[in-house]
Amino acid sequence: MSDPSKTRRGRRSYRDRMAPTDTDAVDAAALDAAERYVLLNARLIERHRFAHLFRDGPAEAVVAALRPYANPDGGFGNGLEPDLRGAGSQPEPVAFALRVLHETGGGLDGDAAPGGALVRHAWEWLATVTAPDGGVPW
Repeated sequence: MSDPSKTRRGRRSYRDRMAPTDTDAVDAAALDAAERYVLLNARLIERHRFAHLFRDGPAEAVVAALRPYANPDGGFGNGLEPDLRGAGSQPEPVAFALRVLHETGGGLDGDAAPGGALVRHAWEWLATVTAPDGGVPW
């Protein structure tokens, strides 16, 4: 096989078929359709994420939508990760929250940034559940 993007049968792999060829060339109509779908079907947090990432929406709205998923112990739960519906803090919802906060710039300027305190509390929670070898329970 001379072309690494092709499988043994000569077809392009799923990853290569799904990879955008030019991320700057998003068709306005496709973006509008995606926005309509998100507005009609997604949770509040995803609607604010979409607005922030694609329509210059405020980061504060994303952080405000994330805050109800935070637990007093610093972790996240309460169905933030849709496959984990439990209220208790778990590593996967914390990882999801940290990704969302990273998208908003949260924590980059400490507690002053949108969501900065949430980032600090999440790291503190992770320190309480981290095993001696550095792993966290999954």
